[in-house]
Formats: sequence, structure tokens, C-alpha cells
Amino acid sequence: MKFLSRLLPLFLLAGTLAACTEDIDLGSRRPAPTVVLNCVAGTQKPIVVQVARTIFDSLSVDADIPDAEVILTVNGTPHSTLTYDPTAFVYRSTYTPRQGDRIRIDARTRLGNVWAEETLPRLIPIDKVDIDFRPKGFFNETTQLYDTYQCVYRIHFADPARERNFYFVRIMDEDGFIVHNLDYSKDEVFIPGHGGLNLLDENSSIGGEGGMAFSDELFDGKAYDLRIDEEFTRYSFLEYDRNHGGFKPKQDLARRFQLFSISEGYYRYLSSLFNEDEDSFNNALVKAGLAEPSIRFSNIRGGTGILGTMQVQQKQVSLTPPTP
Repeated sequence: MKFLSRLLPLFLLAGTLAACTEDIDLGSRRPAPTVVLNCVAGTQKPIVVQVARTIFDSLSVDADIPDAEVILTVNGTPHSTLTYDPTAFVYRSTYTPRQGDRIRIDARTRLGNVWAEETLPRLIPIDKVDIDFRPKGFFNETTQLYDTYQCVYRIHFADPARERNFYFVRIMDEDGFIVHNLDYSKDEVFIPGHGGLNLLDENSSIGGEGGMAFSDELFDGKAYDLRIDEEFTRYSFLEYDRNHGGFKPKQDLARRFQLFSISEGYYRYLSSLFNEDEDSFNNALVKAGLAEPSIRFSNIRGGTGILGTMQVQQKQVSLTPPTP
């Protein structure tokens, strides 16, 4: 009876919802479209800007705005008007930002005018990367390798003092592909309560790629060695020998470590994406129409989206397991 008493209110609620029906003209309640401006500016390539409008449902198409006037201002001086690229649906500039640049982007559209301004953060160099191979399992006499290896990476860098700094770390393999099977749990800076953001999904990281964002909350103004772990099997260090058959040691196994310095606004934007992804229960309620959606951070005046800035330092290290 106690179980039934818990279910009864749910049945009553379901019956009430089923009995109360009303035809709603969603078209009449369609919100006015808002201008969306997205740009992540760095020192690696010229500025690219996306200008679009918000859409009401997934059936809407052609959200980009191809006839906007997009103006770039650098350090308070008007620089140029960006050119629309219809093949990529973006506006392109010929200007590549430099450290310390104050970048402002204005977009004038038929739906209204929007703008944003951000400063490029300073580049934080990677001093060195230490690699510690820890063998696990049985030793194979033929390959002269253990079954598995726990590889501990320690990325050393110095955080500037008396200022808030925000970072993003990513690891690539020797072919330029992102390494996803990484263990970030050994370093407390990646704990969300300490400023860490797990951004391994495609929607919440720089350029839509995997990695982790974090702040200097725990090490402000200090030298720090960031720990990330990766596990290998012995076959990671072997490749097929086409000439003689069998396997031979792989010659070019490597990891490229990328440390991004990112603007606070971009970090806050990533944080809001992380909160959306993590709060799955609230997201379910939002989809059911029973809760308000979380608010995504934006620094776009008059519209929505993000103007983020960044710099990246990278260091490549060859991987060779220790011989017994």
C-alpha cells in the first residue's frame, strides 16, 4: 500500500495532463530572432567570424546572415571590414592578432547591431614535459615489453602572479589526432569545484575538439606541474613489419602537448556549456517544458554568442618505453 500511495499522485498527474489539452499556435509565440556572433581569435591564423541568428526549431534553415557588415577594430583603431565567404558561411579578415591586442568586432545586420571586445592573453610557455612509464602486467619475452604501461605526463609551466589566468590543455598524437583516452583525475585542478571543466564532448572546447579547461585558482603565481595519465598496451609500441612479417618496434610514437592561454570570457562560456552538459536531469525537464533552460554565458553586446581569445604553446615528445 505504501508503494501504491507513492504512485497514485503520479497517476493522477498523468490523468490530469491527459485531460487538459489545448491547441497552441507555436508560430504566434515564436520569439524574435537574435543575432549570434561567434569568434575565437588567436595568434595562429587570421580572424574568422560567424554571424547568424537564433532559430526557433530544428526545421529552420539558413541561420547564417550573409549580408552583415562586420568591422574589425584593433587597439581602438578601425582596421578593416571583413569579407563574407559563402562556402564556409563565415566572415574572414586578413589580420592575425598579436599578444596583448585588444580586439573589437562589430556586426551590423538587418536584425540589429552587436559588438564585443576582448584582449589576447599572454602566452604561457611549457617549460618541459616529464614522462614516467610504469609497467603493469606480465613481461613478454618476444616483444621485450610488458602487457600494459601507465604513462604519467607532467607538464611544467609558470603561472603569472597577481592576475587571474585561464587555461586549456590538449594532447595530440604523432599524426595530429586528438588523444581521448586520458585520465585527468590525478590532478585536483581538474575538479570542477577548483576551476576544472571536463570538455571532452564536441560542443565545448576550442575548435570543437577534446581537452580540459582549468583556472589558476590553486596555484596563482606559482610554477606548476600538471599531471595527466594515459594507459598503453604493448601493441601501442609495435607496428607490422611488411618486409619480414610479424611486429617490430614503432619508430615515431609521440605526443604533442598543447597549453592554451584563454580569455576569462571564453572560459566562462566553456563553463556554461559544461554546466548544460552535466545537468542532465535539468536538461530532461527543459525538454519536457517543465523547467527554464540554463543561461549560457555571452559577452556579445546586443546579441548572443562569444568572442574568445587565446594563445597556444606546444611541445612534442617522443615516447619510448624503458627497457627492462
